Amino acid sequence: MHSAMEKTHEGIHAGTVTVHKNAARIKEFVDMDKAFHEKLEALSRAAHRNNQKEMLRITKQLSMGVQCQQTFRK
Repeated sequence: MHSAMEKTHEGIHAGTVTVHKNAARIKEFVDMDKAFHEKLEALSRAAHRNNQKEMLRITKQLSMGVQCQQTFRK
């Protein structure tokens, strides 16, 4: 998970990765991407602890990924 985020952010910095919509809002994209990956990492930690209540709470928050896709993808 973490390496995918790093590759995306490196590509944005290098100019090899672009967003298809709202390109002028690239900082917002990076912030949303970081927040999404932080939630994924939290979900992974909760899963390793078999904390189902925490897993459900975090999973409900992952809809932010859909919002990011709608904002920055075709």
